[in-house]
Amino acid sequence: MKLKLLNICFSVFVLLGLGNTVNAKENKSVIDKKVKKESKNKQIKKNNSQINATSFYVENTDSGEVIAERNSDVVKPIASLTKIMTAIVVLDQKINMNDVVKIDDDDVDRYKNSRSRLKVGSEYSKDMLLHLSLMSSENRATHALARTTFSGDVKKFVEKMNEKAKFLGLEHTKFVEPTGLSEENVSTAKEYAKILKYASQYFKIKQFSTDEDVEVGSLKFSNSNKLVFNDNWNILISKTGHISEAGFCVSMIFNHNNKKNTIVVLDSNSNSRRIIDAINIKNKYISL
Repeated sequence: MKLKLLNICFSVFVLLGLGNTVNAKENKSVIDKKVKKESKNKQIKKNNSQINATSFYVENTDSGEVIAERNSDVVKPIASLTKIMTAIVVLDQKINMNDVVKIDDDDVDRYKNSRSRLKVGSEYSKDMLLHLSLMSSENRATHALARTTFSGDVKKFVEKMNEKAKFLGLEHTKFVEPTGLSEENVSTAKEYAKILKYASQYFKIKQFSTDEDVEVGSLKFSNSNKLVFNDNWNILISKTGHISEAGFCVSMIFNHNNKKNTIVVLDSNSNSRRIIDAINIKNKYISL
């Protein structure tokens, strides 16, 4: 009888021990998951701190899923990112892009006194002007396009830009001129992503904004976004921008692992830093 009682007690002890072992394993699994989650959150915060831009926005282009952002609803000057909307308005008019335009004195920037390699009196097709505007951010090329689209009525051209912004549902986007030289051309990183996605429907905008370089007579122009030269990026559409009030900006849609992603970087503190910001965003948020 005593032996039987001892056997029962031993069995209960063993079962309790196994139960504690199972509970310990379960608790360890829960703790491990919590540690991994906390570690991932810390890594995201660390990654965020490696990005210099005061505002950025990252999304899955097709689904609209927000991947990462910082101050993406804050209204900021967008500088030459403006030129994407300028190109949209030009192409929407279905004009003859083979028409030749002469650069005249009205196309010279006297607001910021920016440099241009297009001399007053030189002539180019509208197609080439669009190419130089999108690829090299050429201000005289951009202004000449806007000036000649509605027979000299630049004001009407800008009205069309704002009408398109309204059509796209952009409440915080406004344009006062077509080049981006004015700090009053404003948007948010999130709203600009919508402009970029819409513009990606236009073949010429995609082609011209991602070309590496083009020769015009004795002049060679190169893309202002150095990432288009990088084989690790499959960029579908791109635009850079810079004025002192806007900082250094870059925007693009690119393919990664068979998915389209949008990056908009506003107000980074240098030309090289905006590129580093874009690389860090891709590596830390999209290539996770």
